[in-house]
Amino acid sequence: MDYLTRIDAIEDRAQGVNMTLHELCRKSEVAYHGISRWRSGDVNPTVRVLERDLSQLERALEQEELRIFSMLAAKFATPGGSRLTA
Repeated sequence: MDYLTRIDAIEDRAQGVNMTLHELCRKSEVAYHGISRWRSGDVNPTVRVLERDLSQLERALEQEELRIFSMLAAKFATPGGSRLTA
């Protein structure tokens, strides 16, 4: 997967948890302007910087997805500890 496709996938997942890529960058302490410049082709990131920044975005996104999942799981838990199933 090339890095532009990876950024698009991260952005799609972020939208799934009601976040913009800019908000995700802020949360994960990744410079949004850098990601934006990569997308526009103004700058080609080094492999080290690319992996560092995209991994930080993915970790922050995973944490947010887990937070939401945990919140939903608790909300839909039935009394007595059993879980609702499909």
